[in-house]
Amino acid sequence: MLDHPTDATLTAVAERFGTPLFTYDLARIRHQATNLLNALPPGATLHYAFKANPSLGICRLLREAGLGADISSEGELVTALAAGFTPDQLLFTGPAKHPALLERLCAHRPGLIVLESLIEARRLDAIALHLGYCQDVLLRVHPPAALLEEAARDGIQVAQASSKFGIDDAHLAEALPSLQAMPGLRLRGLQCYVASNVLDPTQLLRPASWLLGRLETLRRAGHRDLDSLDIGGGLGVPYAQDEPALDLKRFTEGLHQLQASAGITLRLVLEVGRYLVAESGCYLTRVLDVRESRGRTWVIVDGGIHNLLRGYNGKANRLLRLVGATGRREHQVCVAGCLPTPQDVLVEDLALPMPEPGDLLALPNCGAYAYHHSLLSFGLHPAPAEVALEAGDAWLLRQRGHSEAVLAGQAPCR
Repeated sequence: MLDHPTDATLTAVAERFGTPLFTYDLARIRHQATNLLNALPPGATLHYAFKANPSLGICRLLREAGLGADISSEGELVTALAAGFTPDQLLFTGPAKHPALLERLCAHRPGLIVLESLIEARRLDAIALHLGYCQDVLLRVHPPAALLEEAARDGIQVAQASSKFGIDDAHLAEALPSLQAMPGLRLRGLQCYVASNVLDPTQLLRPASWLLGRLETLRRAGHRDLDSLDIGGGLGVPYAQDEPALDLKRFTEGLHQLQASAGITLRLVLEVGRYLVAESGCYLTRVLDVRESRGRTWVIVDGGIHNLLRGYNGKANRLLRLVGATGRREHQVCVAGCLPTPQDVLVEDLALPMPEPGDLLALPNCGAYAYHHSLLSFGLHPAPAEVALEAGDAWLLRQRGHSEAVLAGQAPCR
């Protein structure tokens, strides 16, 4: 496993770029991408899920590493093109696709679009016909409740028993003839994505095996041109000291076995975000004040939930540590941010060397669902900078925001 940046490095970048601050270890991202790409079955394609972290520099790095782009909005489309992804490398997903968005997307002739309903299919069919081409598509399938519950047992459930995502499995057979009759679309296969941050390979492979079974059933029913499976993502990373790392070897061996059992040249597609970038990121925040209140010690920092809103994954914040602390007695503290709300607490009752004003706190595993997943406008604080770390060097991926920017695009009442 690669080493995390040293305390000396973190201290230096905090002093140079200010806090709060996100840093990203680029070597770790390349390491994760290379390991996963090299372990996948022949012909499998890996798409980086922009929703995990759409910072332009990180997206470009992963494009250079050989990945495609999994995008789901107009802003992510703009970012993907700016990062150098070619249209054939684009996989467009998401439960809601506005007509104007589809028109802009289809002007580029993307590699694959995942459809969520027949209404969406008809909309896309009309646009593709107007533009004079045939668009390759996958159909998202919402699996049975029993499979959903089992697959998401230890992860973050994406699809619930009743869901906004995809077509219910029970309606799949009746939907297919309508979809295949649309001349502007070419149905290539199925997609299914049920859970995020899963650490057990068996839980990741079970929905993939189920989806292959559905594809084979459809092929036996006469849909012989279906040859592609998008098994989603969900590859997890540890967010607690006692959590194991994902056994990548066992997961990819399962994919090899899945492909070998298909009986056809099966095209596998994966959408992966967190596994590639989460462990590269570190959030740095500076201690402003230390207060006692009725038996508890409160450490007030210059960051907070406007930068790092973990919500469903609050255990991750217990990895927070004091940078460069030696020889201090440990003390139970609560670390709270600078927002004027009692909800702005990063972690409660954590044992740390007793913090002092000016100390630097570091929180690892913040490369995914952190900066872009937070309440950046709450309180109108400037957005934190993002900094790349590599080979002893550091540079800005995104400049720190400035207070006057909050007025951009606004007008006074008449």
